[in-house]
Amino acid sequence: MNKNINNNFNNNFVIGRNSVLEALKSDSEINFIMCSGKIPAEISKIASKKRIIIKYCDHKRLDLMFKNLNHQGIIAQISSRKYVEIEDIINIANKKNQKPFILILDKIQDPHNFGAIIRTAECMGVHGIIISKRRSVSITPTVEKCSCGALSYIKICRVDNLNRACEILKKNNIWICGTDSSGQNFEKLNNFFSNPIALIIGSEGNGMSNSIKKNCDVIASINMYGKINSLNASVAAGIFMHKIAEIRNCL
Repeated sequence: MNKNINNNFNNNFVIGRNSVLEALKSDSEINFIMCSGKIPAEISKIASKKRIIIKYCDHKRLDLMFKNLNHQGIIAQISSRKYVEIEDIINIANKKNQKPFILILDKIQDPHNFGAIIRTAECMGVHGIIISKRRSVSITPTVEKCSCGALSYIKICRVDNLNRACEILKKNNIWICGTDSSGQNFEKLNNFFSNPIALIIGSEGNGMSNSIKKNCDVIASINMYGKINSLNASVAAGIFMHKIAEIRNCL
């Protein structure tokens, strides 16, 4: 295996047909594309227009490079993913003349969950996602794959301290909403979500940390009708984001 490829593996590759196509459509800087078979027509057309080199290789080579990942015979090498600052996310909303809608992930560690959350966040109009540098998953090939190309469109901010991040958001007039089964019924908070919002999703096993809860202006819960009282983190995040998006677009 090429040592340079191995060393840059975590941040420098977009894997699979949909992810590569979305990276091409976005403003991502792509160095080259590797393909082990017939390249999809739309990918070929855009790559040609952007003058991006396409390298053909043996399928087994991609299997060796990207073990346990469904690369679908096509990958793209991009310039390293750059994390942004909190102010950059706020500016994205301001430029669109929209009230900020930000997601804060408190120690989400499963890359599949993170990728799925990114995908849903992009679909629901979230302006950016804030994660912690410690005890949280970062951008990996699995995250890229599970986001299905959404990572090319949504900004990620990686901070040392989530509590400090909440303080910065509050100084910018953004309200903090935690999520927990002990919180208020979501349906009673419609007016609250007309404000600039940062929504916190807790970790897969423990939910929000106690220190983060103290920073919340409100804590919301989802009505549950079955015998199990908890949801997968990405599923819960999806429900909350969809409800907020509906409320914000109807007011």
